[in-house]
Amino acid sequence: MMATIKVEAEIDIPKIHRIEREFDLAVLDRDVTGIRFWIDTPGGVYCDEFINFCERIYKARDQKTILAITKHQCLSAGFWLASATSAIWALSPEAEIGAIGTLVPQDFSEYVGRAPHPTTPEGEARKEELLRVVRQTLIENTAPAENEVFLLAVARYRGMPLERIREIADWKRIYSAKDALHLGLIDEII
Repeated sequence: MMATIKVEAEIDIPKIHRIEREFDLAVLDRDVTGIRFWIDTPGGVYCDEFINFCERIYKARDQKTILAITKHQCLSAGFWLASATSAIWALSPEAEIGAIGTLVPQDFSEYVGRAPHPTTPEGEARKEELLRVVRQTLIENTAPAENEVFLLAVARYRGMPLERIREIADWKRIYSAKDALHLGLIDEII
């Protein structure tokens, strides 16, 4: 029996916890011979919990067949998760695959705190300057490190050289399943 775990819409922390619980149950169930991740997502957050979960998927490939299947979208964090499985299958040659890389969010207001909205032009200007500094700091210090972790994981999970992944990876680059198959990002179009 194959267990099916749906990964749909944007991946957030509660969704990570849900799919992780479903995965753990499927791995422990002796009647389950394999696990299918049904992936249709534009991506979402990656945090330490997500990274560790993908590692657990990768290691569980020795115990059970683990597949990622997509019909429409397998992007960004969804692709990271899919790459940890035994194989990635697309149900359509037009399915969107990739967006391999880190996109730093454009809304940085959460990093500035929950202060009341400025009521003066000077206060608004100060808030905008603070957001600009926070944005630049995060882009310079966080995104490159997170991006490297993402690329290293995909290279390892897909069994591809890191330099090859660097050549084809970009959070803005989305491939059709047909092109992704040619590049080695997926295993089959069924």
